[in-house]
Amino acid sequence: LSIQRFAEYLNQYDINSDTDLSSIFEHLPPVIQRAYITSSRKISPTDDFLTVFLYLFLQSDYGKDLNRKVCRIIKKRFKHANLAKDLVKRVSDKIEPILHQSQLF
Repeated sequence: LSIQRFAEYLNQYDINSDTDLSSIFEHLPPVIQRAYITSSRKISPTDDFLTVFLYLFLQSDYGKDLNRKVCRIIKKRFKHANLAKDLVKRVSDKIEPILHQSQLF
């Protein structure tokens, strides 16, 4: 699944502030799945990783393809998750370089 297709998927997905995000894992681009798998010993549960990933995705150039509803929900989830700063930094360090690579196109 390409990153653009993932944005399309999110726009169609019935996401809300209580949705178990693990159901979207299989729809992530493979490079993002590998980033989770290689960091999963340090980052748990999956929902926390995906919450940070979605927030970073929203902030990236790819976020412009998300509809307003999805954008609001991602921001709300991230805010209410109240994740530890070190967890957010670890996920950011893993994901941000990936979101800037051309291989996601």
